[in-house]
Amino acid sequence: MFQSKEIGLQMHEELLKVTNELYTVMKTYHMYHAESISAESKLKEAEKQEEKQFNKSGDLSMNLLRHEDRPQRRSSVKKIEKMKEKRQAKYSENKLKCTKARNDYLLNLAATNAAISKYYIHDVSDLIDCCDLGFHASLARTFRTYLSAEYNLETSRHEGLDVIENAVDNLDSRSDKHTVMDMCNQVFCPPLKFEFQPHMGDEVCQVSAQQPVQTELLMRYHQLQSRLATLKIENEEKFKEYVNGSNLITKLQAKHDLLKQTLGEGERAECGTTRPPCLPPKPQKMRRPRPLSVCSHKLFNGCMEAFIKVLGGEPQSPRMCPM
Repeated sequence: MFQSKEIGLQMHEELLKVTNELYTVMKTYHMYHAESISAESKLKEAEKQEEKQFNKSGDLSMNLLRHEDRPQRRSSVKKIEKMKEKRQAKYSENKLKCTKARNDYLLNLAATNAAISKYYIHDVSDLIDCCDLGFHASLARTFRTYLSAEYNLETSRHEGLDVIENAVDNLDSRSDKHTVMDMCNQVFCPPLKFEFQPHMGDEVCQVSAQQPVQTELLMRYHQLQSRLATLKIENEEKFKEYVNGSNLITKLQAKHDLLKQTLGEGERAECGTTRPPCLPPKPQKMRRPRPLSVCSHKLFNGCMEAFIKVLGGEPQSPRMCPM
């Protein structure tokens, strides 16, 4: 940096020196040119006087001059000729000096213009390059580091969004329910069935169909049978109505979706809106089977003997204490 500054100062000094020399030779040229013009005007004046004198001499030669006037006339002519020769020599000398000064001025002018042109076209650019401390390279590295960090942040953000989207797509309430029930099987396993607790030595442990309760039990049996048949018929009718209704809903929904898509495209064509088209529903994912629980018996309406075999012994059952 310090050397570049010294080089710049030297260049400035050279330019000042060249311009000062140019100014000096220009002033010299102007001075010699002015002297040449002055000498030329004096020479022309002498030529006019000589011509005028010759004209007078021609007029007088025609007349008879007195003898005593002839030497005076010759002296005047010689004097004019001598002055003309002197002024002619002075003019030639000044013209030669002016020509040399003009040549020096033109040569210095070309050299000065070349030096100035080189300084502003080449030297200034080279000086700026020498003073370059790597600012642009440092700035480029800084912004590239910033851009890389932003791109990495954007990539990480997109990856995080993809992970969340996959997690949302994989949400399965039934599978999660089975997983929770398997993890907490001690809580969600069915409790043991209540057993008949005989009172004070009563050994009868099943429903008795003897008289006089047989008639009542038979009547209750027929009532339950009739009620079950009625409920089955009602259930079958409701199921049939549900199936027919679901089929009708499917057909109407298909027509509705097609009309909605058609009308939506028509509105976009007329109004120039950018409403997205009706997307088809997502396909249902295959439900994964629930993994086998530690307790492989049924939760409800299971077999007590199978439950006891799984547990490997008779489970503890709550016993009712007599009041």
